[in-house]
Amino acid sequence: MLETLKIYVDLIQTESFSRAATRNYLTQSAVSQRIRQLESDLGQQLVVRGRGRMRPTEAGKVFYDACVEILDRFALARDELNRIRHIVSGTLRFASVHSVGLHLLPEYIKVFLREFPAVDLQLEYRRSNEVYEGLLDLTFELGIVAYPGKHPQITQIPFRHDRLVLICSPSHALAGAGTVDVKEVHKEPFIAFDGSIPTGRVVDRILRKARVEPRIVHRFDNVETVKRAVEIGSGLAIVPNSTIRHEIERRNLEGISLRGDDWERPLALIYKKSRELSGPARKFIEILKKEL
Repeated sequence: MLETLKIYVDLIQTESFSRAATRNYLTQSAVSQRIRQLESDLGQQLVVRGRGRMRPTEAGKVFYDACVEILDRFALARDELNRIRHIVSGTLRFASVHSVGLHLLPEYIKVFLREFPAVDLQLEYRRSNEVYEGLLDLTFELGIVAYPGKHPQITQIPFRHDRLVLICSPSHALAGAGTVDVKEVHKEPFIAFDGSIPTGRVVDRILRKARVEPRIVHRFDNVETVKRAVEIGSGLAIVPNSTIRHEIERRNLEGISLRGDDWERPLALIYKKSRELSGPARKFIEILKKEL
């Protein structure tokens, strides 16, 4: 029965029979059969099936909340039993913004999986607002974001600071400058982040404050595309320093420090205040607090 409850929770969270099937290593028809049997056992229609997104009925929403609580309580009970046996196991689902998940987390994940091989670690890359939404609706247990905002239902644990730097192609006139003032960007072709990205909003605000007006030629919603545009000489950009290590090593990009204190990019681990964290989540937090 617990397996069926998990399938139902995954179905509501993903709003898709196919994605719920993928999460549980089942066929789509098998998931559909499980849900129909669950509805038959309960005597209630739980979901509305249509050509668009699947959605829960009112009864389905009530049942979803109960399922989440049951699964959480079971996970905590299993954690307690494993603690007695000195074993950390179970599933940890967490979400990270792309730049942190791709460039800062891999070493921490290696350490975590080496120390706790019995944990099923599931990482998803999401936009910052989607990380918050996923924590609030219990899709994820932990999240990592840049420039964390205050939220009454969310707890923040500072992770680290990642300084923003100016990047250019190796053939650009600023290449090799070492450190410059942000005014060097004025009227220059510039690759910016989309306004929906917190880092992009902060950079835009700092440029306005400094009365610097670059000539924006592109706006992208991810750092990888920004870097590719700079590599081919489309313009300058300001990105997190941690995201350019490989490009610097291969000499595809030049990283230039910016003067001033505005360029520190705070990162935080976040989770829902009312949710009691599982054993794997607590251990993962311990790993993130270490200096690797």
